[in-house]
Amino acid sequence: MRINISIDPVIFRLLGIEFRWYSMAIMIAIVVAVWFIAREFRRKGIDDRDYGNVALIAIVSGVLGARLFHIMDDAGTYLNDPGRILDFQSGGLAIYGAVVGGFIGVAIACRIYNLPLLRVIDAVA
Repeated sequence: MRINISIDPVIFRLLGIEFRWYSMAIMIAIVVAVWFIAREFRRKGIDDRDYGNVALIAIVSGVLGARLFHIMDDAGTYLNDPGRILDFQSGGLAIYGAVVGGFIGVAIACRIYNLPLLRVIDAVA
């Protein structure tokens, strides 16, 4: 049995960059998560003065971790064509890498901004 989905994965193109449905879903998820975690920071009494910086570090490190895990998972392809490492348009993010990278980013940000790591992790969870 074969299921055929005829929806175009590309929502629109802008300046040579394709915006796809799954990337929109990821961006919405990040915005909602940032909003909920900011509320948890306040509810748990964590100083949220530097929350925006913590969130930015976590998001960037999560995306980098997701890409790095994907590259490691498909290392043969990227060793044969290293130019594709930076080619995000061809796909390639791994959710485990996003979780690990995001965690590392949160840990680093907590160290930089002198925030309680365990309470911050609890707020994120």
